Parts: sequence; structure tokens; C-alpha cells
Amino acid sequence: NWCPDCVTGRGKEEPHRERERKGDFPTISMDDGFLAKKEDEGCNPVLIVNDGESGAPFPHVVPCTGASNDWVAYKVIADIAELGYNRIRLRSDQEPAIDALAADIKAKRIEDTLLENSPKGDRQSNGGAERAVQSVMGHVRVLKCALERGIGEENPLSCHIWAWLVEHAAMLLR
Repeated sequence: NWCPDCVTGRGKEEPHRERERKGDFPTISMDDGFLAKKEDEGCNPVLIVNDGESGAPFPHVVPCTGASNDWVAYKVIADIAELGYNRIRLRSDQEPAIDALAADIKAKRIEDTLLENSPKGDRQSNGGAERAVQSVMGHVRVLKCALERGIGEENPLSCHIWAWLVEHAAMLLR
């Protein structure tokens, strides 16, 4: 038997089982990632859009988190269109910048868009987006190392090639 202290100290949350959703909307998740530490100069955030059905990631290097530019919302809308979805459930964490972006996307889309926030402090409930961030950023680091080794020099993260490299990494993963 597990003692209460062991459960509190080392126990894991109950697993989030996938619910059967007949006729329900497909889930699209969003989260931010960074190519380096947030405080590094020239390090733009990467918005990761993830399809819950296929696991396909769609990352975009953005000037800042959230909906500061209309083109960010339109890029996400284009990603959703590429997936072929009309009605969707758009899931994000409770970060204000991502919530604002989700609201902007909902306002710009003609089709049904249900907004859903993951519970505060529960990273598993937005796990698809979290895994997509890890996968894409890991693949970007691999491609970055290969590129730098190939050209024989290190490029700063603010170099324009990184915006392309992020999207290319996701294309390879898809």
C-alpha cells in the first residue's frame, strides 16, 4: 500500500483518457515555444498549432506572443483550412496572450469555433500542444546544428532563416 506521503510526493495525476466523441468538433491546440531562453535578445516566440486528430504541428515564428498582428490569426486560420476542418474546438492554456489570439481567430472565422481553455496548472490537458512544442523545437535544434556544421559558422537566432527553418522542421514531421 502506498503511504499518503509517497502519493503526495511522487504520485502522478490520474491519466486523461481520450473520450469517445462522435459528431464532436476536432480539437486544434495552441501553445508557445522559444528557440532559446525567453530573455535572449532576438529570440522570437514560436506559436505552435497542433491538430488533435493527426498530431500534425503547424509552427510560426511570431514577433510576440498573442494576437498583436492580424496575420498571425490568418496563418492559424489557413492551417485549419489546410486540415480541411470547418467546425473546430480551439484549445489553449489560460495565458492571456494566447486567449486573445484564440478570440481573434474565432471572430475572423466564418465557421463554428468553440473556445476551450485547459484547467489552470494542468499541463496534461493541453498535452497535444505541449508535445508538438517539444517535437518541433527538438527537430529545429537538429536542423540548426546540421546547418551550422555544414556552413562552418554559427548564425544568430535573429537570422531570417530561422523563421523558414521552424516551418520546414514541422513540414518534415508532418
